Amino acid sequence: MRSGRSNFLNFLLLLASVVGGAWLWRFGPYYWDKQEMDGVVKGAARSWKDMGEGYARNRLSEDMYNRDLPTYLKEEMCRFDEVGAQKIITCEWVVQVAWPVIGKEQTLHFVSTATVNSAGFVD
Repeated sequence: MRSGRSNFLNFLLLLASVVGGAWLWRFGPYYWDKQEMDGVVKGAARSWKDMGEGYARNRLSEDMYNRDLPTYLKEEMCRFDEVGAQKIITCEWVVQVAWPVIGKEQTLHFVSTATVNSAGFVD
């Protein structure tokens, strides 16, 4: 005979799985895009050090296109700054995510930054 405690724990596990799945379904793609953008920004930073800012801007744009990033990510969201011997690329964007059925919106703010120093190390 099964105990009531076992049924309750199974219910909690099922509930946690459903809530986690819903969160992943709704927000996962945006966090995946952030990870992809981190790689694009690091590649552009390396290019800036080796080939110059113009080449780095082109690489950023091409990599965003080649990785098939969503259209809400644009090169114009990225800043190229030089501080001493460091070259810094910072891309910032905001995403409004609407929950279906309940009609609530949530704002997600993302930042991808890469810094390359004079020795060529990317941070």
